[in-house]
Amino acid sequence: MANRVNAAEKREARLRFFQPQGKLPEALNQRIVDAVRTRPIGERFFLPDGKVPGLALDVKPDGSAAYVLQARSLAGKAIRMGLGANPI
Repeated sequence: MANRVNAAEKREARLRFFQPQGKLPEALNQRIVDAVRTRPIGERFFLPDGKVPGLALDVKPDGSAAYVLQARSLAGKAIRMGLGANPI
């Protein structure tokens, strides 16, 4: 149970990092990407886009970020394809 609370606290802290209201951003824009790159939080996470289903920003512990497309195959297996790093 403690792990769930800790994970939930981490998720809330990440969301507050991007938006003062603690919500996911409506869309990935340059302001969000710049915030991720300039202030890394030390762990990997995916930040989904609010407009394009399956599009997400894969943020590494060092602050580097790349766009990925996530989907499921007809068999139900998760598929993740890298679309490329965000340019500096």
